This record gives sequence, C-alpha cells and structure tokens, in this order.
Amino acid sequence: MKNLITALATLVLTMAAQAQLSQIGAVTSGGSGCLNSNIKVSVNSGGVTIVYPQFQLQADGSRTLVRSTCAVAVPVNVPDGFQLLASAVSSGLSRLQVKDRVALSQELFLAGLRGVPQAAILTETNRLFTLGKLNSANTLVKSACGQDTILRLNLSATAQLAAPATSSKLAINKSQITLRLVPCH
Repeated sequence: MKNLITALATLVLTMAAQAQLSQIGAVTSGGSGCLNSNIKVSVNSGGVTIVYPQFQLQADGSRTLVRSTCAVAVPVNVPDGFQLLASAVSSGLSRLQVKDRVALSQELFLAGLRGVPQAAILTETNRLFTLGKLNSANTLVKSACGQDTILRLNLSATAQLAAPATSSKLAINKSQITLRLVPCH
C-alpha cells in the first residue's frame, strides 16, 4: 500500500511538472538554414517542433562544396525538484545524383556543455532521412535538478558535388525535440 501511495504521489508530481513545460521561452535561431524570420515553432506537452521552410542545399552552378547550418536555442524553465530530459530527431528529403554526397550532423546540448554529435552520410539516394533517436540513452541530454536551462540544437549539412551544375538537392524539413521532466534522485 505504501508503494502504491508513493507511486501515485510521484505520478501526480510528474504530471504537474509536465504541465509547467509550457514555460518555454522564446525560441531563437541563426544560420544560413534557419534565420529567425523563417522558422516555425510549435510547443506541445511532449516538446518542441521546429519546421525549416528554407533549410536546403542545392547547387548554384559555381561551387562543388555547399554548406548550410542552423543553431536553435530553447530556454526551458525546470521546476524545483525536477530534472529535464531531452532528445531530438531531425528529418528531411534528399535527391542526390551519382558521385554527390552530403554529410549531416546534429548535436543537442545544454548551453555551456557538450552534447553527443550524431552524423550521417547520404549518397546517390532519393529518400526520406532521419538523424537522431528520441529518448536514446546515449544521446539523452539531462539538466541539473531544478535549474532553468537553455537547450541548444546545432544542425549542419555539407554537400560535396561532383560538378557545380548538378541537380542534387537536400532539404531538412523539421526537428522534433522531446522534453520530459522527471523527479530528481
């Protein structure tokens, strides 16, 4: 009976803390792939979704190396007695010609700390791609107990093109950042 009461109390506290996740500050961004004026941010009970209407790589006819980046900052209020757990997945579409390749990287971290970079190489494909895993133990970001924080997501895409006039294209469409508050141990 005591275990049941403890479990119910923890559940109620966790639900109350999750309700406070709406205390997310203004999301900001910068970089060639996501200027502040061209990203769309939505916040729900599970986290933050960021849509990038302009995060694209495409040959311009003059270069064989093309790069685009995006840095996003998400201020999060973490209530006393709780710790923030966060993870991210980014997705998009690639249409690459033979001999063209794109290196993708994503890093989710707390301001002032390092995260675990995740990377992928795309070659000769017309496909949807995802980068990252939600709630993966080795990429989960954890805040200090009860400490407000700024969660950061850095994305980059670098294309090495066989010829400057190739028709290869890549678009990163969105990132989903899951946010969970759990009681501190």
